[in-house]
Amino acid sequence: EYSSTSSIMPQKKNPCTLELIRGRTGRVYGALNGLLTTCKGLITGYNRDLQEIKHHLWTSLETLKESLEIISGVIKTMKVNEKRMRAEVEHGYTLALDLAERLVEEKGISFREAHALIGNLVLRLAKSGKSLSALKPDILEELSSKILGKSLKVDSEFLRKTISPEASLQNRKSFGSPNPKEIERMLKTRTGNLEVNRRKWLSKREALEEAKSLLRETVKRYLAEI
Repeated sequence: EYSSTSSIMPQKKNPCTLELIRGRTGRVYGALNGLLTTCKGLITGYNRDLQEIKHHLWTSLETLKESLEIISGVIKTMKVNEKRMRAEVEHGYTLALDLAERLVEEKGISFREAHALIGNLVLRLAKSGKSLSALKPDILEELSSKILGKSLKVDSEFLRKTISPEASLQNRKSFGSPNPKEIERMLKTRTGNLEVNRRKWLSKREALEEAKSLLRETVKRYLAEI
């Protein structure tokens, strides 16, 4: 419902709606830039220039409303196939970078050396029809002797903690990373921000309702005196 076929591969689907929403960010930022430029350097008080900012506000709010409706639909209907995702990661070579990084950090080799070693390792595994998860310590030691001229000693535990999906996520500890604890922190922060904004919105809505009610009462009073 929220995807469409690839323009070049008929068997493939792309998240086109999400791509378009990402692109609409440029539209909203463009409107913000136009609004700020209009307001720049204005003197204190009312200026006719301010009439030009209405278009930027209206189009931005409309774009935001449409985008939120689509994202809501995407999230509600999205189905995550965890088994398929795990299989794709474990049967491929995505985690080869994790292995290269850890070899640099713990085995005292340069990234240039790790790049050459892991490149040859992946090539060897691919030619034999094996995935990275099938890697054994002796293969890495053999290749490191051949490529680097020195044998890198690793054990099965080292590999397990490096090339598993869980280990990959746990090792990513930077701000905004997919580390589970970082994801939990971001969710907590954003949930808190949503609650703060919700209270602000409710307060403003109540103020507007009170103002409308006061306006109606004032109009009635004046009409009654005519």
